[in-house]
Amino acid sequence: MKINDLYTPSYIEERISQLYMEKGILTPDDLSIENILTKFNFFVMEGDLSFAIAEFGGIILPRGLNREAYIEKFHHEFTHLLFHSGNQKMMNYLSRQKQEQDAQNYVLFTCIPYHMLHYIDFEHEDIVEHTCELFNVPANIAKTRIKKMKNQLLINCPEQLLSIVL
Repeated sequence: MKINDLYTPSYIEERISQLYMEKGILTPDDLSIENILTKFNFFVMEGDLSFAIAEFGGIILPRGLNREAYIEKFHHEFTHLLFHSGNQKMMNYLSRQKQEQDAQNYVLFTCIPYHMLHYIDFEHEDIVEHTCELFNVPANIAKTRIKKMKNQLLINCPEQLLSIVL
């Protein structure tokens, strides 16, 4: 039995995978920022701050970000475009914080989508590095995604995990 057979995705994980598959984003190679922008008809510009402009399908990212920060901030703002509405400057503190927390969690699913989990070799001796290379993501994203999957599996099906090495 494989880990993929035991793992149950959240609604958001399934929704992100569905959106990606509808756009033809099917393999880890399809996850380049340029390809995502093209498939969703969005654009990125540099500015002083990081934010999304839903009305225009635009993402503004700060100048001078390193590769890891660029990827993480892009996916954070991308999830705002996909799932959030409204001007955060006009929202109360709790609503704004909820959107930010959601976006940060959803980054894991836009970077390493559910429908691509079968590409991960869960028996690889350095699964984090393997996942980073496969999905071209920073280590913190790969590590957090794998940790959350393991935690869900430990809670939901500990008896099946006795025969599987994580």
